[in-house]
Order: sequence, then C-alpha cells, then structure tokens
Amino acid sequence: MTLSSLGFGGVLYGFSVSGSKGWGSTEVLISVGIGFIALGLFVWRQLAMKNPLLELRVFSGMNSLAPDLIRHGIPVSTTLPTVAGSIGTALLVTIMTHSGGGRGQTTDVHSLIHGMNVASMVTAGSAVITLILAFFIKRKEAPVKSPADSIQVK
Repeated sequence: MTLSSLGFGGVLYGFSVSGSKGWGSTEVLISVGIGFIALGLFVWRQLAMKNPLLELRVFSGMNSLAPDLIRHGIPVSTTLPTVAGSIGTALLVTIMTHSGGGRGQTTDVHSLIHGMNVASMVTAGSAVITLILAFFIKRKEAPVKSPADSIQVK
C-alpha cells in the first residue's frame, strides 16, 4: 500500500509541478524518479505475493477473465482510468503552461489562450492517432455466435 501511494503520488506530483518548475528541475526529476522506482517495486511485490492487493496478471485478458479472477479485474479496471486521467490532466496542464509563455509568465490572457489551444491540439492529435491505430487491432479468434443469432424473426 505504501509503495503504490508513494509511486503514484510521486509521478503525479512530478507531472503536476513540471508546468511551473520545468522538466529539468531537480524537484521534478527526483519526485518522478522516486515515483517510478516505487511503482516498479510495487509491481514486483504484487507479482511475487501469493495473495496480492492488486492482481496485475489480469491485464493479459481483461475481457475474458475466469470467474475466480473477476474480483481482481474490477479493481484494476476502475483504478487504471483514474490514474491515467490524472497523469493525462497533469501532462496537458504542463503543455498548456509551457506553450503559453513558460514558467510564471502566464498572466497574459493571450498566452493562456494560446497554451489552451496547443493543449487542445495535442488532445485532438492523440485522439486521431488512437482512432487510426484502432483499425489495426486484430481479433485473435472469430466471435462466438450466440444461440439468439440463429433464431429467424418473421
């Protein structure tokens, strides 16, 4: 529990203050570094435990979990979007701050608007890239037909 809190907290803090301190700041580098090290130790510890707090092995088949793994899949599927959203928000705020005039110079309305526009363009570009990549996802096996598919309606 301590490793996950330290890990996620360090990464989120580092991403959050990078907008005002800069990515080269000692404070940012140390907090992100400690965060990633703690997350690595957390993952290693969870994979080594007999009864882990967060069963990370469920990532291999989230849509087809065995009944005994469903209770582990639910926490993973609710935790992951929350953490990803927090990191994404911190990253977009950093992009907005840096492109809007840099650290501590975002009092001008025009620079703030420019920063918001750049962050919006990064978001839109990411969405387009994700959409394009989605067309290349291949299904491993053919979908199973359900009995309802064979019923003809007149």
